[in-house]
Amino acid sequence: MDGSKGLTPEGFADKAEIEDSLDQALRRENLGAVVGGGTGRRYSYVDLALVDVPRAIPVVRTALQSGKMPKRTWLQFFDSELAREWVGISADSPERP
Repeated sequence: MDGSKGLTPEGFADKAEIEDSLDQALRRENLGAVVGGGTGRRYSYVDLALVDVPRAIPVVRTALQSGKMPKRTWLQFFDSELAREWVGISADSPERP
């Protein structure tokens, strides 16, 4: 997620709240969990372990959209098969950098 403009006041308070929301949503559906994360100069990352990617995508989107995440938020993949793939969290998310 692009944190250059900060989080919106009506959304998540901080990265911990984002991680908690994602973890709860994924665990509730038995689709995975939050396993880590990090913050850089511009971008913050939440690492997820997903059991079923196609089923997890709408759960991740819903959890992040409920917290009013910036449009510049993406689901990116670390495995070799999906390394070049990405999913915008919003319908109008721009392409990732």
